[in-house]
Amino acid sequence: MADRQLIAIDYPGRRDSGRLLDLRLEEHGFDVRYPIQLHSPDEPDAGAHTAALIKASGAEPDRLAGVLGYCMAGHLAQEVAGRLAADHGVVLPVVLVDSTPCTAASVAEECRAVFEVFGAGAGGPLPGPGALEALLDPGTLRDRPSYVIATLRDAMLRRVMETLAEDGAEERELEEAAAPVVDHYVSWLTHLVAAHNCTAPAWGGEVLHLVSRDHPFRADWPGSAATRTEAVDADRAGLPGTARARETVLAFLRDTTGR
Repeated sequence: MADRQLIAIDYPGRRDSGRLLDLRLEEHGFDVRYPIQLHSPDEPDAGAHTAALIKASGAEPDRLAGVLGYCMAGHLAQEVAGRLAADHGVVLPVVLVDSTPCTAASVAEECRAVFEVFGAGAGGPLPGPGALEALLDPGTLRDRPSYVIATLRDAMLRRVMETLAEDGAEERELEEAAAPVVDHYVSWLTHLVAAHNCTAPAWGGEVLHLVSRDHPFRADWPGSAATRTEAVDADRAGLPGTARARETVLAFLRDTTGR
C-alpha cells in the first residue's frame, strides 16, 4: 500500500526557527509534500495561492491524511483543507505549529522589518507619512492584494536601485541587479498577504495546535470542528524537533484518520 500523504505549508528561510521537516514524519510512513519549497506562489489572492500550493504539492486527494501549517501559514493550511473538502469531498485534520491568525498589523510589522533590511528605516520607502498603514489597511489587503504587492515591490526596487546607483551603473543594469534581491522579500510578503486574506473556512475537520512554552495564541482555531491545543515545554525553534511534538502529531493522525 502506498504511503499516506501530508501537505506541509512552511515558508523557508525567513526565521531562525525549526521546520515542519524536523517532525520527521517521513520516518513513520508518511509521504510529506512541501509545496513552498518546490514553488512559492506569487498570487496574493488567497484562493489562487491555495490552488497553486495544492498543485505544486502533487498530492493525491484519496491518499491524503492531513495538512500541516507553521506559524502564519496556519490559515493557508486550513484553506488548503477547505478547498480539498469542497473539490474532492475529503475532510482532513489540520496540524498547526505555533500558529496565529495573520492580521494586517502582522503584515505591517514584517514589512517594516524588510524595509530595515534595505536601509529604508521602519517608515519604509513609501512616500508620505502614514503611507504604509494606508496601503496595508485590512480592506485594501483583501480587495486589492495585487496592487499592494506591486506597490511594495516598486518601492523596494527603487530603494535598492538608489543604493546601487552610487556605483555608477546604468539603470537597466541596476534593475537587473536589484530585482532578485527584492523578489526574495516580495515572495515572503506575498505569502503573508495571502495568509491574511484566507477566509478561515469551516471544512468539518479537527485541528491539533502544538504551541511552544511562550506562544501567546491558544484559543480554539477559527473554523475547526474541534481544537486540541498541546503545549510543549520547548522554545519556538526547538518545538518541531521534540519527541513529544512528533508523538503527539502521530497520535492525532491515528485518531483522526485511523492510520
